[in-house]
Order: sequence, then structure tokens, then C-alpha cells
Amino acid sequence: DYFYIVLIVIIANLDQYSEQVRTERREVETDYIGRVGEETTEAIVSRIKECEYILTNLYIPTAKGGTTEIDLVAFTNRGLLVLETKNYSGTIYGDENSDQWFASVYTQNNYFHNPLKQNATHTKYLDKAVALNIPIYSIIVFSDRCSLEYLPDSFNDV
Repeated sequence: DYFYIVLIVIIANLDQYSEQVRTERREVETDYIGRVGEETTEAIVSRIKECEYILTNLYIPTAKGGTTEIDLVAFTNRGLLVLETKNYSGTIYGDENSDQWFASVYTQNNYFHNPLKQNATHTKYLDKAVALNIPIYSIIVFSDRCSLEYLPDSFNDV
């Protein structure tokens, strides 16, 4: 009897460990996919002839004493372009008013902060930081491996 109890405890611990490893692996893969998307966006933006200078992974102070990270800021003769890159695949569901969007790939849903609101925060704090009264344009970049759809009405009931 003692053997079976020990075996059950070991199996339960291995199952927890396996889930932790799977979660860490997904986080590493997500970080890698995100970096690839940001690097691709940078390569494309750098070919725009009006683009004079690019900053990536820019940390801007917020009112609450923290920071907000901007994926890419491009300096052009028409103003600043603030780009938020989402390198997702599958179907992206969201609308301008929802706090959360989600990417549906097969049967898995991955929730993320509304990129429109996220980049609005970025542009707000960048505008305060530079204080130059120049135009700032918010641009959200999605992968061509996804499609965008409005959130279903039932999502807001959850």
C-alpha cells in the first residue's frame, strides 16, 4: 500500500512538473515568435525612404512610476510612427472598446491586451516624454498568418 501511495505522489509531482515545463516552453516560443515579428517589422520600416531613424524596445516612463515598452518608433519627416507588432497566427477577435482580445488557433484561445488601447498608452506617454508638439501616429502590425474578426457578442457576457 505504501508503494502505491508513493507512486501516486511521484506521478502527481511529475504531472505538475510536466505542466510547468510545457508552460515555460510556450513562453519561450511566444517570446521568440514575438521577437521575429518585431525584427521583421523593423526590416520593413527601415526600407521606407522617409524613415530617418528607428528605435526598438523603447521603455517610456508612465504616470504611476512604471514603464511602458514600445516595440518600434520610427522618426520620419512627417512625425513619429509608433508600431506595436502582434506576430500571431489563426483568427484574432477584438474590437476597439474591449480590454481583451484573443487569438484562436485550432482549439486554443490566447488572450492579450487590446493592441489599440496598448498603443494608445504608448503614444500618450511618448508624447509626454518628447513634449515637442509633433504628430505621433499609432500603427498596429499583425502577421499575414492571421485574420481579424470582431469579437462575438457572447464574449462580452463572459
